[in-house]
Amino acid sequence: QVPSDAGYVALVNSTNIIVKDLNLAKNGQGVLIAYTINSTIMNVNASYNDVGIYLQHTILESSNNTVESNILTNNQRGIELIESNNNTLTRNTIANNSDDGIYLYWSSNNAMSGNTITNSSAGISLENSSNNTISGNTIKNDSDDGIYLYWSSNNTIYHNYFINNTKQVQAFVSSNVWDDGY
Repeated sequence: QVPSDAGYVALVNSTNIIVKDLNLAKNGQGVLIAYTINSTIMNVNASYNDVGIYLQHTILESSNNTVESNILTNNQRGIELIESNNNTLTRNTIANNSDDGIYLYWSSNNAMSGNTITNSSAGISLENSSNNTISGNTIKNDSDDGIYLYWSSNNTIYHNYFINNTKQVQAFVSSNVWDDGY
């Protein structure tokens, strides 16, 4: 477990690490996860960072991680996954980010559920990302799209709640399954 007085957290080539109950501010990333597996990030307050929680792939992917019950505010992006697969993002509160609440790039088989995303540019954005599930999220007051898909296919989108966004779901060169009447 990461010590409670940490000012910056980077998990590199790690397994089974727990990051919890931290306040992380004014860094490039609040929490950086690089080629790390089976780890949990929970109850972290990350604010005024470029990215609140950042999962990336350089040589090996970051996979099978859980990002749960975090508060990510006033960052450029709340959560960002780059070439990271099979992760779970759940029950996070993401607000007042200047870009995306959650952003995935070349990331597949991730589950995003029960997140509340407010006052971001786009709530959830997927680029070149497939086979993800986006369900039960509340996305409100975003200046652009609730969910934005670009060159992304076979994603399942259902039971999300859209409140006062410019657009609910926007897809470019993408084929996905969604059922959202909320």
